[in-house]
Amino acid sequence: MKRLLLAACLACGFGATHAATLPASACPDPLTTSPGGGINNGINVGRAVGTGPTTARAALGTGWSRMALRWNDIKPTSGGWSWTEADALVKAHSGTGLKVLAVINGPKPRWETGDYSSPTVQADWAAFASAVVERYSGNTPDPGVPGSTLPRIAAFEIWNEPNAANGIFGGTLAQYHDYLLKPAVDAIRISANATAFLVAPAMATNQYFVAANEPATRANVKNALDQALGTRAGGNLVYVDAVSVHAYLAPVHTMMMGSGVKDWLASQTLSLPVYLSEFGKNSDQCAGPGLCETGEIIQVCAFRNYQNRNINTPTFDVTFWFNFIDQDGVAPSGVLKQFGVLAVNGDCKNSPATSNYYSKWIFADMQRQFGVTPTVAHYTPYSCN
Repeated sequence: MKRLLLAACLACGFGATHAATLPASACPDPLTTSPGGGINNGINVGRAVGTGPTTARAALGTGWSRMALRWNDIKPTSGGWSWTEADALVKAHSGTGLKVLAVINGPKPRWETGDYSSPTVQADWAAFASAVVERYSGNTPDPGVPGSTLPRIAAFEIWNEPNAANGIFGGTLAQYHDYLLKPAVDAIRISANATAFLVAPAMATNQYFVAANEPATRANVKNALDQALGTRAGGNLVYVDAVSVHAYLAPVHTMMMGSGVKDWLASQTLSLPVYLSEFGKNSDQCAGPGLCETGEIIQVCAFRNYQNRNINTPTFDVTFWFNFIDQDGVAPSGVLKQFGVLAVNGDCKNSPATSNYYSKWIFADMQRQFGVTPTVAHYTPYSCN
């Protein structure tokens, strides 16, 4: 798979293959040259079609957008479908050249009264997943544009964090395998699109980390994948096209999670891409007493450190930064508002207490580490261990 430059940097000019003019709201001093290296990355996006400078990102070669297509939104009644919002979101990103990783996700619609162990619920879920893949196969007429077809989605991820303690599934990974993954994959392969690119299990991994014990950490990840995806020996291996996990850990520990995935692939004699479909650092987390205002430095450092590690030891084929742009009002706690490399309006973040350290410095640093002379060389060093 061709390795592209970091999506987040692309939005501010890093990695452009040609001179580009960004809108006024984009980061100042965009780069106009490419070092020709880096890694293939994408961004997680919210529901709003207009979230972030989509067109600018695509024009600069961003790569991927990851978005959720929810069962309860698209199938709000047992007899009806509501595709308007999903169509608009997919078209907004695909139409500007971005590949889409669509998470076929829950929760169950309210009209589904059974739980996920119910064969009826599983059949309805499989029918929904199949319908999503069929609609975005590139062959479905666009109801809003006569004579056109809806975009083809590049890849489909089956559910999101089925093992999250506070997730919408609430079952075990073995139950995810039986109730969600296998029914969906079987239905898609048989009735929707046998060649659709399917990704799973989008598994949370923080809980598998064991401090100062990489072998145990990797074994935990491998064992979890045995449950989520099955095994050849157990006769229940579900064949997907890429394996995905999430990590909100230090970069060195995130790489351990990827190594655990590689261990599982080797145990099943499989050679598949590995997606880190969520990776991020909250810019509002404190580094220590009196250091809360340096949160954005820590965020940038985590991003840069991870990039370096994954370039030096290729582990994840695609990484989706969570979140590229702060989300306004998504969570009551406001936590999601602090994950973005950019502010809600697409501007670089600028905390008055750290005016020299907000997120645009990652772009100058990435230029420097790849041997590209910055357009404007105002770069303030910081320590990223």
